[in-house]
Amino acid sequence: MKQITLFFGILLLSISAMSQTVLLSVDRSNQEKTSERGPNQKKFTHATLHFGMLASKDKPGAEIIYGSSVNLSLGVRKKYKLTSVYSLGFDVEGQFTDFKLKQEKNKLLPDTIINNISGRMDYFSLALGFYNRINFDPYRGNFLGSFLDLGIMGNWYYSIKSISKNKLTDGTTVKSIVTNLAYVINFDAKVYARIGFGHSSLFGSYRITDLFKSDSQYPDLPRLILGIEFALF
Repeated sequence: MKQITLFFGILLLSISAMSQTVLLSVDRSNQEKTSERGPNQKKFTHATLHFGMLASKDKPGAEIIYGSSVNLSLGVRKKYKLTSVYSLGFDVEGQFTDFKLKQEKNKLLPDTIINNISGRMDYFSLALGFYNRINFDPYRGNFLGSFLDLGIMGNWYYSIKSISKNKLTDGTTVKSIVTNLAYVINFDAKVYARIGFGHSSLFGSYRITDLFKSDSQYPDLPRLILGIEFALF
């Protein structure tokens, strides 16, 4: 009888030990998964939204209305953390840039017609960028913290439109949209930088290629964009 009691006692202890081992294994697995995700972890993905305005000087014949000429973007950002102070990653964005053109004498772009309401050029693009990130607070915990991003980006303009509005003498408003423009270039490249503080960043980008073909003889539009960006997560 004592042998039977001892046998069941050992069996119960073995089952208890096995159960504890399984529980410890599950907990460790969860910890490993958690350590690889989050704003300050090995990999992190989040959405972005930015608003910018054209900021560099325009040229005669292609003068813009500052404050109304804007750049908007909605995208996804991927970050890979390599050390506590250095990360790299890429941006995928859909962008819209609106160049509001002054309707004044000596206007050349896209033609010499002075529209009595407005004239503009709308650019819609898909963009892919690669950036390097330097963090200024390596002991920040699981937060984005403060950082500096430096990168380069390529744009493919899938739609470029010249849009004009005029009011006729009878009060009718006529809107004209011209597409398939022969003088535009559908690809460009730019360098960009961000100074970030948590979910918000100040950004700037500078286009390093031309918007128009050289034989068109059109003056280029402003290349510098400054604005604010938000990390959405």
